[in-house]
Amino acid sequence: MNNLQKKDTFTSLELVEQINHFRTLEENRNRLRHDTLLSIIRDEFDEEISLQKILESNYTNSRGRQYPMFILTASQAKQVLVRESKFVRRAVIKYIEQLENQLAAKSVDVSKLRYTVWANRRVMTTRDLSSFTGLAQGVIGNLIRNYQIAHVVLTGKALKEYKSMNGLKSDSASARMLLSLDSVLRFLKCAQLWHVSLVEKIKHYFRVEDIVQEKPITEELVSIRSEEILSAVDDMTDKLLTTKVLLQELISLKRTKEGHKRFMEVIKNLSFTIANDAFILDKKVL
Repeated sequence: MNNLQKKDTFTSLELVEQINHFRTLEENRNRLRHDTLLSIIRDEFDEEISLQKILESNYTNSRGRQYPMFILTASQAKQVLVRESKFVRRAVIKYIEQLENQLAAKSVDVSKLRYTVWANRRVMTTRDLSSFTGLAQGVIGNLIRNYQIAHVVLTGKALKEYKSMNGLKSDSASARMLLSLDSVLRFLKCAQLWHVSLVEKIKHYFRVEDIVQEKPITEELVSIRSEEILSAVDDMTDKLLTTKVLLQELISLKRTKEGHKRFMEVIKNLSFTIANDAFILDKKVL
């Protein structure tokens, strides 16, 4: 039997594995199919599902195909077990409670965790996100991909640079999945893990109060850039008036050799003036 990570949430995949393990110990040859367990969950929690308090998620199997699953709290997982035999029910509940006790005794002090930096952005690793949510990193990775949540995966040279930049010790990990604050918050919503206390812990992890303090500086810079842009627009408006005069001259030119020569000079001048002013204004805006 594969041990579950110390946590207080369980996927339906993990739950069916434990049920089948104890069914085997009971010498029950009837294995519970995962799709059958999904039907039991939908029946047991029909009201919660209709109110979207419990939402269906997805996982990707070894062949790259997606299938549905549910993420349940420990109490919800226990509730599903009422349809099992007394032996299986007691055994799985005892196992879940052991994991809950281990989690309480050895849980990571998330208040001491802090963001790292990559590409000038504050980021969180899926390992830290696992500490906050109790979900296994593999489950988190699947949900991130299934919900198409923005992330970056570092390997090789980039991973070494990331570790060096953040003063991290070398380990055996060959890859790191990183998430921005926005991505983490979206993950919590998609995985139905959104609640005030957890969101506050996440914000503390990213030191959001430091980001807020930078806002007045940003507003000042925006104000300065706005003045520069308005000044550039005024300059261009003046030059457009000159352009209008040149256009009027074009209309009045006679169809002679000298007139044609002057016509080409004015066109060239107009093209250069408009293109150059547009380029200057574009630089101001960007």
